[in-house]
Amino acid sequence: MPCAGDSDVFDGIIHTYNSLMHYLKVNDVEILTVPNVNAKGDILKTDALAKAELLGARY
Repeated sequence: MPCAGDSDVFDGIIHTYNSLMHYLKVNDVEILTVPNVNAKGDILKTDALAKAELLGARY
């Protein structure tokens, strides 16, 4: 059983997202996945928010 720390745990949702973007003819910029986020506040222990901010600033 995959857990949130496994890099392939996101494969299903990424495939679905890519299929939807293709169907809608929308080009995405980047996919940012953040493993090991299970409880409130866990994301604050990662660099994901800084990465998302930089990504947003580029576009």
